[in-house]
Amino acid sequence: MRIKVCGLTRQADVDVAARLGAAFCGFVFHPASPRFVTPEAAAALDSGRMARVGVFVEQEAEEILAVMAAARLDYAQLHGAQGRACAERIGPGRVIRVVWPERCSGRGELEALLAEHAGSCAWFLLEAGRGGGGSGRPQDWGRL
Repeated sequence: MRIKVCGLTRQADVDVAARLGAAFCGFVFHPASPRFVTPEAAAALDSGRMARVGVFVEQEAEEILAVMAAARLDYAQLHGAQGRACAERIGPGRVIRVVWPERCSGRGELEALLAEHAGSCAWFLLEAGRGGGGSGRPQDWGRL
């Protein structure tokens, strides 16, 4: 397991995440989010050795790739309805696919969903709840 601290907008918070040993730092590029940051603002934040992740909800591959270049991102976290074609265009080695286990009727459906996307991403992020993100709710690991 690796830790990602997401929704970072200030250097002080990035520094705390690094000091606590986070492997990934996340920047939200969804304008409706209260943690939205511009690519230029994200690029200005020094993340040290942490991998840089952009969270994308409604954007498609071309826009994501442009933001990734401008913000110096290592990964794109696909947090919306982006399909396999979008992930493949970005490059599977640079994609974190968000999955909501609670949307699945059981373990079999979850395993099928993971298998469907396994070839088009480097990582899976299992999000608590049934949608959205950043709720602060814990994942129901017993259900998995």
